[in-house]
Amino acid sequence: MKALTVDRHADDLSCVTLSEMEKPALHTGQVLVRMRASAINPSDFNVIHGRYEQALRRAVWNYDKPTTYLLPRGQPLRRAPCTLGSEGVGVVEAAGSGFFARRLLGRRVAVVADLPESGTWAEYLAVDAGRALPLPKDIDDAQGAMFFINPMTTYILTREVLRVPRGGYLLQTAGGSALGRMVIRLGRRYGFRTISIVRRVERAAELRRLGGDAVIATDSEDPFTRVAEITGGEGVHSAIDSVGGQLGSEVLRCLAPRGRLVCYGALSQQNTVLPVREMMMSLAHVEGFYLGNWLASQPRWKLLSILRNVKKLVGTGELGASAERQFSLSDYETAFAYARSGAGKALFRMN
Repeated sequence: MKALTVDRHADDLSCVTLSEMEKPALHTGQVLVRMRASAINPSDFNVIHGRYEQALRRAVWNYDKPTTYLLPRGQPLRRAPCTLGSEGVGVVEAAGSGFFARRLLGRRVAVVADLPESGTWAEYLAVDAGRALPLPKDIDDAQGAMFFINPMTTYILTREVLRVPRGGYLLQTAGGSALGRMVIRLGRRYGFRTISIVRRVERAAELRRLGGDAVIATDSEDPFTRVAEITGGEGVHSAIDSVGGQLGSEVLRCLAPRGRLVCYGALSQQNTVLPVREMMMSLAHVEGFYLGNWLASQPRWKLLSILRNVKKLVGTGELGASAERQFSLSDYETAFAYARSGAGKALFRMN
């Protein structure tokens, strides 16, 4: 089979190779999925560049250990050499032993890679049956390929972590991203108001048409001043940031007393400098979020409940996303350039 792999991490994309490999062997409880499509997410580039590994090496539970773990005593981090790609959609062609695995034979499923060396940017994937979710006909392959990471992150941040109340404000950076648009649509559904920060003013009108209550373009507006105007000087009680750097610091200054900022990305590749005295005075809370670690810390009943809700919201379109471009695995260099340009969501197509 063909797969996109790395045998080392690098600051550029020169480490990515289109490789010819054997189909993965099945273990107990696994299914073999013939992949149809797979999303290209910003987090995939963090795997290529080794940024997760660099961060986790600095965690105390990994200090001076030969293996890098996502959580204390958790699963090992994916690191080179490995197959790339984190989520996708395909059809189950074979099953290892186990009742649940055999029940999935012939089913079309959304999958999320689970083993440190495995990935979805491949023609075949072996994955634990518990990470293969059967899809109804009303969720097409493009939506199925993007089912897990952005929809679940959006739902969990807004409904489980921050629990943004009806009528409350949620301030978000990267408002024009696929996830940012999902946040806006969930705001319309659940009654919370969104303030979305984007880089360019031409994105603002588009997000307002989508239902965004307010949009701030940093190329022509100051985020702190605009948030003060929008909220009548009250600030926001909830904020999410995937950019970091100077913008992350500005978002912190926009928090209301006892407000919370959840950091779930670092697109700028710059650390956020904390305005410590302002945080002291406002009793602000800053916390990190990484989807894999959050899910690993939840009871099974909670995960099943979230999956049901996300599946429903993907089907109704609130957590749906459009794939502007689709590429073959062999055209990965063009696919990467498009995905990193900010022009829209990109997928790999395997058939």
